[in-house]
Amino acid sequence: MYSWPFKIILHFPDQKGAVIPPFYLINPLINNNLNSLLLKNMIFQKTTLNLPRFINQKITFNMKKLLMAAFFTAVTMGAFAQSEKTQPLHFSVGLDAALPFGDYGDVYSFGIGGSVQGNYWLDNTLALTLSAGYMNYSGKTVNGFKYSSAGMVPVLAGIEYNFTPNVFASGQLGLTFGTEKGAGSNFTYAPGVGYRFTENFSALLKYTGMSVKGGGSSFSAAGLRIAYTF
Repeated sequence: MYSWPFKIILHFPDQKGAVIPPFYLINPLINNNLNSLLLKNMIFQKTTLNLPRFINQKITFNMKKLLMAAFFTAVTMGAFAQSEKTQPLHFSVGLDAALPFGDYGDVYSFGIGGSVQGNYWLDNTLALTLSAGYMNYSGKTVNGFKYSSAGMVPVLAGIEYNFTPNVFASGQLGLTFGTEKGAGSNFTYAPGVGYRFTENFSALLKYTGMSVKGGGSSFSAAGLRIAYTF
């Protein structure tokens, strides 16, 4: 009887190795049935391939270790790719425009300025924000009197929340400092909703409210921020 120069041995738990003659793997019908059996049960612990004597070498494949190594490799590579893709700290620069109304709307017209903002993402949906900017509001002429322009420096902190990858909401609190002599600072709040057109460009519609010290008046403005994130 012909002796095959190599053997394939499947080792099962608490059982002796089962020898599979190589012609089983050559015969298509037997090979298909064997593959189906092995894939269905997957109870063998390791596979040993005995090479011909003249090679004098034995190669053992531990299936459990091999599968475990492949699994951890995939997890590690996935985590690495995710860390490369998702950076927690993002910065943006924006062009700001605002239209005041209420008490200040009577004496100031359109305002324009710029801002910088940092977002620290706690996860894919929630970020802590810190921003600072400058706004200049042109003074109106009322009853023949021309009001001078007003410069404001808002410094705000808050949160940003993603409802979807494109739609988000923002809420900030802080202080606004006047640039005129003796203007001081005033408590400011600014909620808003925004939309991301791309990963880098976004627009934010917001309401800015400010309580003015001493005078009993308030400042309100509807604003738009067009931002570039990097």
